[in-house]
Amino acid sequence: MAKKTLTFAIMDPPYESARTTTVMRLIDIAVRRGYDVNVFAYEGAVYLPFAKQTAHANAVHGHDLAQEDHPVTHLWVGAVMAEAKGSPRRRTTPS
Repeated sequence: MAKKTLTFAIMDPPYESARTTTVMRLIDIAVRRGYDVNVFAYEGAVYLPFAKQTAHANAVHGHDLAQEDHPVTHLWVGAVMAEAKGSPRRRTTPS
């Protein structure tokens, strides 16, 4: 059986829309199912793995840090990459 690779293109920056959450979920599912995954981040999406992101309160909505419970996208990216490295189908050298 041929190895399957999925390629995702992401343009939305963190926290702009639900598309970012949806694509991160799709990437996570694909990695967990053993697919090779390529991700092309463009425009605002290049900030998804930005390590200096922090969760923050939302004063406009009157939410403190715990109530707002912001996801931090660099943690998502790191978790998916760690999962991919542990995958038995993961290439260790470029082909």
